[in-house]
Amino acid sequence: MQKVIAFCICLIGFIVLLGIYSTITQAKPDPEQSEFSAIDSYIESQMSTYRIPGLALAIIKGDQIVYMQGYEVANPSNQPVTPQTSFITGSTGKSITATALMMLVKEGKVNLDASVQQYLPWFRLADLESSTKITVRMLLNHMSGMPSSAGRASQAYSDLSEDALEELVRSFHSVKLNHAPGIAYEYSNANYQVVGMIVQAVSGQSFQAFIQDRIYAPLEMRNNYTSREEARLHGMATGYRYWFGFPLPAYHLPYSYGQFPAGWYICSVEDLAHYLIMHMNEGRYGNKTLISMDGMAELHRPVLSGYAMGWVVEDGLISHNGGLPDYGSGLYFDTTTHYGVVVAFNANTLYFYTPSYVIAPSVLRMLSGGEPIQPVVPDAWYRAMIICLAVTLSVQVIWIILSAYVLKHWRKLGERRPKRLVNRILWLALPLLVELGLTFYILSTFQTNGMTILTNFIYQPDITLLGVISLFLALGWGVVRTILSLRILTRQQV
Repeated sequence: MQKVIAFCICLIGFIVLLGIYSTITQAKPDPEQSEFSAIDSYIESQMSTYRIPGLALAIIKGDQIVYMQGYEVANPSNQPVTPQTSFITGSTGKSITATALMMLVKEGKVNLDASVQQYLPWFRLADLESSTKITVRMLLNHMSGMPSSAGRASQAYSDLSEDALEELVRSFHSVKLNHAPGIAYEYSNANYQVVGMIVQAVSGQSFQAFIQDRIYAPLEMRNNYTSREEARLHGMATGYRYWFGFPLPAYHLPYSYGQFPAGWYICSVEDLAHYLIMHMNEGRYGNKTLISMDGMAELHRPVLSGYAMGWVVEDGLISHNGGLPDYGSGLYFDTTTHYGVVVAFNANTLYFYTPSYVIAPSVLRMLSGGEPIQPVVPDAWYRAMIICLAVTLSVQVIWIILSAYVLKHWRKLGERRPKRLVNRILWLALPLLVELGLTFYILSTFQTNGMTILTNFIYQPDITLLGVISLFLALGWGVVRTILSLRILTRQQV
């Protein structure tokens, strides 16, 4: 009996000690895992609210990846996103292009302050004298004077030929500068397309091959592709565009090798995390040094508007976002906390992307104990344009029905035709002036951002479609109604 009592006491004591130990361990959870759970919840909430189909995240601390995660789906088949899922980066890739150029500077093959024509003797813009004054550094800092529109002109076309990049840069011979070289900042993809051509010309390799050999391989970036079709065969995330706020797959958008240096890289967040580690650690990745400390400092040195060479620098935060019609990404690192964040997502639009682009900086804030950025609702401008165009279309349809009804009765009833000259002029001229004014306004609105209607449709399909329909109704019915009115009014009164 005593043995039984002793055994029970020991058993109870063991259970109590186990409970105490369990309580202690539960009271002190791993702070990093707790942070990551909060980050997961935040990202999932944002994705649900703003209908983001798929997103991948990587978090870096110092020289190590400490967390990676994929969220939701990569394609309509519901294949899950993983950290190894490839995305098209957008302009975050500009820093890769700048890094490639800096490698050639390190080898003494390129001088940042030399004229572009020293490496591309055939390089010409519309102003021949200014063409000679543009330096490599100006290109990297977006200070060449080339307008934003120059970098967008070819985005509506596909070109997968070996000469795509050179042909694109040669096409700049008609580009007019917005300002003299070196005096002002203006973001333009054209700058980095020319930088890519310099890398290609100086290295003797295609730009894609140079990136593969000199950056992807040493950084162990294993989920990268230089061909969109090859990437799709290996599970690249399908890109989506927003139509009236809802993401729909975009399978057949243009893709050009000429755009590659400006940000049409294809890689995963795991790849980009390896790349970001190198930038966060003065050019080192593991036991490899790709860029010297001086070279890295040059890449991160801001000039005008906080822009460095492929990076935006502000208060110790070094970052860059990338946006294409159907993809987006962000690279962020804090030089104070030594945290870095990479995100990539597979839906975008020109005017609906604000919530997506606050995710990366919000995660960086949360890692330091701060609160995420409160995103605005999908851009007010976007909603206003949708409402304005919808109302305009409704009014146009009502006007077409009304004026067609009037014309029908004019044809039948002579006495209902306007007899006074002033009435006839008002009926013919006033509506036509309104329709022509609306046509001019729609065309000028499309051109304010330096894009053609076709490029606008690629980036913002819903607004552009409504605008084009309104344009054709205004111009088409304006002409048809005027011709029919003249025929009826000039007929002999009965």
